[in-house]
Amino acid sequence: MMNTMKTGTARASSGFTLIELMIVVVIISILATIAFQSYQGSVQRTNIAEVKADMLAAMADADAWRARNFTYSGWTLPTSLSASDNYTVTRSADSNAHSLTLTAIPKGGMTGTGALALNSQGLSCHTKGSDSACTPGTSPWE
Repeated sequence: MMNTMKTGTARASSGFTLIELMIVVVIISILATIAFQSYQGSVQRTNIAEVKADMLAAMADADAWRARNFTYSGWTLPTSLSASDNYTVTRSADSNAHSLTLTAIPKGGMTGTGALALNSQGLSCHTKGSDSACTPGTSPWE
């Protein structure tokens, strides 16, 4: 009979080494981090679009109120804005209540995305670099 056994230092591999597993874990972690940041940005963009739409709808409602009452006095913010989890929304009228401004300051997970404002003349602003209130007409919504 012939001896078929090989001699030398070669050995059979039956799995992954610890280094290979660690490399896979690092790659998965990097991909998960990138995916999470992308998801977070998408959620923020959606929340910004939502508050803009709510502010436009609220201003339309306020304008209808003014058309009936000849003043913004007595008009209140809708629940979609006053109870927002992402923004502190306030309304302010001039001394005669003939001009109205809505301001949305981000809070919670939206902090750092910039304040928004809209006035009854149709002017808007979004200060993307600052969460402090902005003046409508200075940096229009995109």
